Amino acid sequence: MTAWDIFAIAIQRWVVTVFCVILTASAAFWAMKSPPVYLVQDRVVLLPPAAADPNGLTEASRSVVDLAGVVARAIEGSGGQSQPVSDGVTLTGEGIRSGYSIRQPNSGGQWKFSFDQPVLDVQAVDATPAKARAQMQLALDEITKTLTSLEDAQGTSAENRARMSLNPATPQISEQDGSRPRAIAASIFTGAIVTLALLSGLGRKKPSFRLPDRPTARRSRRTAALAGTGRR
Repeated sequence: MTAWDIFAIAIQRWVVTVFCVILTASAAFWAMKSPPVYLVQDRVVLLPPAAADPNGLTEASRSVVDLAGVVARAIEGSGGQSQPVSDGVTLTGEGIRSGYSIRQPNSGGQWKFSFDQPVLDVQAVDATPAKARAQMQLALDEITKTLTSLEDAQGTSAENRARMSLNPATPQISEQDGSRPRAIAASIFTGAIVTLALLSGLGRKKPSFRLPDRPTARRSRRTAALAGTGRR
């Protein structure tokens, strides 16, 4: 099908064409006017019990690293966000505009995971700074609740429980606008593809008029009558 064929179909199916153009323009306008979201990021560091390491700044033991992984997996299994390939991926980069995620940073690569830090990377996103901070607080509360539940299940005494510390102490918040030109271009491209596919599927309209039937039946009857007369 040539470009001229598509153009001819678009003219014939002008109602469909206009409808698709309006939808595409609306999507592009929404992408242009899409409000920003706010991303809050912080890291929760798990520290050994004060009795085992009063300093808390020495090299973390393997048990605390593993504990961070257990906490992250427990939260993920209860409905948290999945682990991305790269730790540099943010919630807004994944297209999420409201919610939070809790992940243990992966210091390995795409094909080989390596978790060697007693750290939980926490992100929260929402439509306003206040809502984003509230999402962050929900995430921190979830970490505390999960850690307490795990240690309660093991019967860990108070003096032998792991400690938590935020790094930095105050969560960092930033406004995320995204890439509006890219979103507008994607909306227009998607609208064009859908319009072309729809027009190609509909095809050209069939003519609404019919040529008059040739009077073959009448001629046949007349010929038969003449033949009968001739026999007489």
